[in-house]
Amino acid sequence: MLAVITNDYHVPYHVPSVVALATQLIKALKPDVHAILGDFYDTYPLSNFTKRPFSYSTLGDEVEAGARIHDEQTPHAKKTVLLGGNHEFRITKWIWSAEGFFSKLGDAAEEAMKLLHPRKLFRLDRHGIKWMDYCKPLYLGDLMLRHGEVAGTHTAATNLRKYRRSVITGHNHRREMKAHSSDGMPDIESWTNGCLCTLEPEYARGPVDWQHCMAVVDYDKRGPFNVQQLPVRWDKAGHPFVRLGRDVIR
Repeated sequence: MLAVITNDYHVPYHVPSVVALATQLIKALKPDVHAILGDFYDTYPLSNFTKRPFSYSTLGDEVEAGARIHDEQTPHAKKTVLLGGNHEFRITKWIWSAEGFFSKLGDAAEEAMKLLHPRKLFRLDRHGIKWMDYCKPLYLGDLMLRHGEVAGTHTAATNLRKYRRSVITGHNHRREMKAHSSDGMPDIESWTNGCLCTLEPEYARGPVDWQHCMAVVDYDKRGPFNVQQLPVRWDKAGHPFVRLGRDVIR
């Protein structure tokens, strides 16, 4: 079976040409699964960090922009799964922080919270996308997929110690790979899968050590798998591409 792995679009801070490249990859491979490992949406208006005054971005804008990407990508995969990331989890944290408000709704509180569930808010049912809550893993054979909770240098190695099994995560915005083996035991491997968002975030001063990347996983439900990370390259005309074997996808 075949899966395409993408993550960390951070809509509306995605790079349209890189997202279009991911769409071309999905169209070319027609995978059994397209797994989006969280932070598809940025949920910028709900951030607790200092925000730019008079921001153009609303949550409604993110929903609409995300819907356009889903419209392009989901028809070409047999199944699409969106794992909640820490940015989508901002919605849940906002609900928790507004507990006093919801308690005043009485019997209507439960219905109001249902409308704010990410699956409903982001209209995922309309696109046939399966939602998985933040920190819930998805398995492709023996490979665990999750958004990730660790960021920084040597994250792939940290995840091996944390999860103690083969895993691929997003969250870190860096492309890394680390393997571990011991006598008589099979190798376990860890990947962090870069991102599809801008590499020039407004809050950073100077360059960040992030990379655009996606991955293809060939797997058997009974366990065996193979991961191929596809770093995004740029041609002389400034157009992104990836190499999959001898094929170049643009």
